[in-house]
Amino acid sequence: MTRILLLLLALCASCATAPSPDAAQKPKIAPSAENIPSTTDPVSYYKGTMTATSADGLTPMGPPAEALVKRELFPDDGRIVETTLDEGALRVTTLTQTEGNTFAATDADGTFAGTVIFSPDPWSPISWTYDLTMADGSGKVIGGATVTKTSIKTSKYFVTPDGLQKMRIIDDLKTVSAKEYEAALP
Repeated sequence: MTRILLLLLALCASCATAPSPDAAQKPKIAPSAENIPSTTDPVSYYKGTMTATSADGLTPMGPPAEALVKRELFPDDGRIVETTLDEGALRVTTLTQTEGNTFAATDADGTFAGTVIFSPDPWSPISWTYDLTMADGSGKVIGGATVTKTSIKTSKYFVTPDGLQKMRIIDDLKTVSAKEYEAALP
């Protein structure tokens, strides 16, 4: 997640803009009947691609980037910690349960803060939504994810303070072993 947010900061100045149909409306990915709830393993690993495009999805903002995620669940503490590889550096995002399925989200560098809402259960979700505000005031990241035992797929938008969707970010991550994750680290 942090990898995507940092990429947004670097790319959003050159992105095409598209009016947001409703700046308050969050794009959602509806769970399908085929979705199987995600794993409840305390640590899971993912590898895949992150693709950034114009808001309408028609103009690529560079080639797909490698995405690498380690996701750690701490249900007794009401925390989820995600470590992502971003331009050769590991970045840490912490999600802290505030109430029920709602978590406060922030990264270790303080570049964003907001909420992530899991459905139906934060410890074995089939989907979640993002509503993250950039600390520098440049805008928000809104969107959603679907999750299965073998994948995470996200669709997010960077939205400016005046409500314009400037960029779409798609993550397509597959579950990998700890060994495969470690082998992909620089």
